[in-house]
Amino acid sequence: MFPPSYVEQIGDARFPRYVMRDGIGEYWTGASWSDNPRAAELYRSHADAIADVSRYSDEIRSRDTYQLSVVIITDRDAWTVEELTNHLALCGAFHIEKNGDPRGVVVQVNWRDLHKTE
Repeated sequence: MFPPSYVEQIGDARFPRYVMRDGIGEYWTGASWSDNPRAAELYRSHADAIADVSRYSDEIRSRDTYQLSVVIITDRDAWTVEELTNHLALCGAFHIEKNGDPRGVVVQVNWRDLHKTE
């Protein structure tokens, strides 16, 4: 069985780029795995990198998909929907581990679907 692959952000927050890595720390080059970070295929968006992780994962094994709703509570009028969406798209993350290993689960969140409830 291949180690699970995951997305890692590189670069600074102003110009983030993303790479796909496997469970033993190698980088996806677009054609194969390499231990050379300079050979890694760079993705401009997190979504593009996640899509490649999903495509690669689908080729090596079947997967289960689960869905849930997340409720975000803030102080009244602390954020506009646009501000919160932008903040979460930049900084929001979930950390889910099984037996102390966070790489077995990929959480994809479309923060653009965020809306205020009444």
